[in-house]
Amino acid sequence: MQRVLLLVTVLVFLIGPSPLWAEDSDILMPVGIFIVYYGTEDMDKVAEVVTEDFRKGKSELEWATTTNRLLRSIKYERLENEIKGQILTEDKATILIRATIRTVAGKVEHDEVYRLIKREDTWLIDDLDVVNEKIKPQGIEI
Repeated sequence: MQRVLLLVTVLVFLIGPSPLWAEDSDILMPVGIFIVYYGTEDMDKVAEVVTEDFRKGKSELEWATTTNRLLRSIKYERLENEIKGQILTEDKATILIRATIRTVAGKVEHDEVYRLIKREDTWLIDDLDVVNEKIKPQGIEI
């Protein structure tokens, strides 16, 4: 079922953006915070814009600390981002970002599918899928 939902999401992205998108720029805020601070010493800011489900029940501090430790161990660095599409309903949103990152494995290009939910008047990231991943190993031109 989740693969069908992902396929439908990607197809909607290809068809075009939702006309509702322009009405609520607050939706981009948590994704922007995630992109800017993920993998930095300010992971606590990321922990504030994701749900407890996203953190797998861990406290904000525990999630930020353990995730940051993991990202440092792989030398995670975000290089580029491009918004490729979005879907918006009254209390849910999906945003597709094309991202380029670097790790010890090399340069990685992939799509990030962010699923957000609205709690009261605040949008939070509830899920993130990484798809269409292409790894270019360091020192090797492909």
